[in-house]
Amino acid sequence: MPLKNKIPKKEKMEDQVPTFEEIRAILKNIAASQEDTDRRMKETDRLLKNVAASQEDTDRQMKKTDLRINALASELNGISKSNGDFAEEYFNNAFENENLIFAGMHFDYLKNDINLSNPKSGKRDEQFDIVLYNEESVAIIEIKYKAGKNDIHDIIRKAEAFRSWFPEYADHKIYLGLAGMSFLKNTIKDAEDKGIAIIRQRGDKTIVNDKNLIAY
Repeated sequence: MPLKNKIPKKEKMEDQVPTFEEIRAILKNIAASQEDTDRRMKETDRLLKNVAASQEDTDRQMKKTDLRINALASELNGISKSNGDFAEEYFNNAFENENLIFAGMHFDYLKNDINLSNPKSGKRDEQFDIVLYNEESVAIIEIKYKAGKNDIHDIIRKAEAFRSWFPEYADHKIYLGLAGMSFLKNTIKDAEDKGIAIIRQRGDKTIVNDKNLIAY
């Protein structure tokens, strides 16, 4: 005789409903988890506030540093300008006191601080510290408190610019001199190699080394 399929008995409803103790335990776990989340969020907020405060302090310190750097730069610029002014005054006085003698040549007059600017022509601005003139020659003197190799290139360029700006001196010979209270390494040799006179202070005298001087 065939066996009949056994039909599982329905679970009782009361078996599916959690007990009060189970619900209490679940709620307790949820509350504990929420407390931990809140604690972590508070800790994160605290760390973020510390980072923000640290950034504000860093920004404040950087602003103070910037102010100090700007003040130092301003002071150094002032010192540099003072040194430059001193050198220009010294060598201007030196040539005037020597009756405008340069490289054994006498010049008729001296002009200083010549600033040239002509935007319409497209030519670059030029400044000539000292220019000596006579009927046949022009001497251009570049003055630096501390002269370097770049000053050699500048003064040669200025000789070319002078002819362009002043065509009335096209037939004049142009001589160059680099004057400095001090000179960076190899500057004197490089200047002499290019036929530029070296002018410097020695005690209370002005010394001009023009042994290799050439006309430009």
